[in-house]
Amino acid sequence: MNALSDLSSDEIAGRVAAFRDQSSHSLENSAALLDAVAGGRGRVLFADLGNSFVAVQAALTNAPLVYGANCEGLLYLGPEDPVADDRPEPCESHYGPDGISPDIAAKESCLRASTFHPNLAAQPLMAEIVVDALQNANAWPP
Repeated sequence: MNALSDLSSDEIAGRVAAFRDQSSHSLENSAALLDAVAGGRGRVLFADLGNSFVAVQAALTNAPLVYGANCEGLLYLGPEDPVADDRPEPCESHYGPDGISPDIAAKESCLRASTFHPNLAAQPLMAEIVVDALQNANAWPP
């Protein structure tokens, strides 16, 4: 496996796009399966946000639509959301203190829950995408 520093920006962008596409496909399949379990009446829809963000809105830009990560050391990426400072206590309480959790990956995910997820500035775009998905499924008034 290549170290991130050994990859070109095009290779990194390609991997990010592949992850986005695979994630979107898996989430869409999950929504369809859940809808089928619920009777297949279009009660569960997938609203794909994947291609809605452009490069100038990405993390680490001047006007991101996703929460970024603070580099607080060589290996630690800390979350940037407004409740980041309040998150460690419940994460520690649930998963155990000081890295002694049997599921350290879950604990670390808890601590960074918002990283690279949509922020408050993204809400209008997300609402538009969700309403469009509902309208396309004839599940929303015109």
